[in-house]
Amino acid sequence: MFLVRPPEMIRVHQHITPAVDAAERVGIDHVVFLSVIGADKNPLVPHATIESWLDVRGVAGVGVRCFLDHRVGAFDLTGPESLDYHKVAAILSTELDHRVTYDRPGFLSFCFRRLRREHSPSTVPVMASIYTTARLGFAARVTDDIRGVLGREPRDLSSFVRDHRSAWS
Repeated sequence: MFLVRPPEMIRVHQHITPAVDAAERVGIDHVVFLSVIGADKNPLVPHATIESWLDVRGVAGVGVRCFLDHRVGAFDLTGPESLDYHKVAAILSTELDHRVTYDRPGFLSFCFRRLRREHSPSTVPVMASIYTTARLGFAARVTDDIRGVLGREPRDLSSFVRDHRSAWS
């Protein structure tokens, strides 16, 4: 089973645990869980009770390998370099040929902006936790887990933006 916790599901024991229990009852003995990096150090994100800038093809590839090879364990999937929001803005500016800036909103400002944009109060705490984890550097490490599982280097953000340039316009 490939498990992704929907952002609006904050009560893990109420929503996720029964799904895993049901899967086990019907014979599923292997679960690949998509978490967030730094969840083990951030008790505010619900992912921490279940267990970055990364190309989703790497995540999918590792998920498939875990299923096919019956791999068990935790993998910290990262890109080839640690990026803060200012670096991401610089890469986007270069690759998209127009200026992209990051204005570093504070926690409350970030929450207010997300609430105005999404109109979904239940996702704001989750997004704020993920934002804060990255902003404070808890997701700043780089691992070689993608190379170890897939036998190739992770794709960098510049390549990802070039591959999906049309989605950014």
